[in-house]
Amino acid sequence: MDIHTETMTNACVLQITGELDAASVNNFEQQCPSNFWQKANPVVVDLSGVTFIDSSGVGMLVFLVKRLWAQQCQVSLAGLQGQPARLVTMLRIQQSIPCYDSVQACLNSLDGQSNVANVGRL
Repeated sequence: MDIHTETMTNACVLQITGELDAASVNNFEQQCPSNFWQKANPVVVDLSGVTFIDSSGVGMLVFLVKRLWAQQCQVSLAGLQGQPARLVTMLRIQQSIPCYDSVQACLNSLDGQSNVANVGRL
């Protein structure tokens, strides 16, 4: 699993690539840039490069979203495909976290919106 962040004008994009499984998620928090957790922008989690998610990966996503919600950040998932998309659908995660086909579609939806968090429940 690799993690990269990019600050856009209306959001912070957290790009995750690889597999989100028990072997890779143990050091997730340490892999995020130290200033990532202080950002107040909406956060778009780009999962277009994720090929597999197991229960540990789901737990990591829940941890990520809950931590950001606690900081009043709006969080969206983008780019899900294949097994990760099927898992998110099966678990009905999209009912709590907005999901978009692409990062660009998510960024377009944020245009004109306030940066006030849309806090959900998991």
